[in-house]
Amino acid sequence: MGQLAAANYDPAVFDEPDRLKLDRLPNPHLVFSSGIHFCLGMQLARVEVQSALARLYARYPNLALVAPDDIQWIKRFGLRGVTALPVRLNAERVRQAA
Repeated sequence: MGQLAAANYDPAVFDEPDRLKLDRLPNPHLVFSSGIHFCLGMQLARVEVQSALARLYARYPNLALVAPDDIQWIKRFGLRGVTALPVRLNAERVRQAA
């Protein structure tokens, strides 16, 4: 299990693995696994996330992390994620059709 918990966190593969870098390139992550453990819903999940993020960024083009250098990570073995991700919308007012 220890090897699974270390996935995507190898400093030999990822520059600053403990920082959230949404624009990380290259990003050879193991989110959807491989082989017999390959996630069958991977393509649907990717399309859903791409669609959701495109709409989010279109509506809030100035979206930014409130404290990008102070992200609190979940401290649980085998689980990698953030406890919260505060963002600043700075949205321009969009005129809605009547």
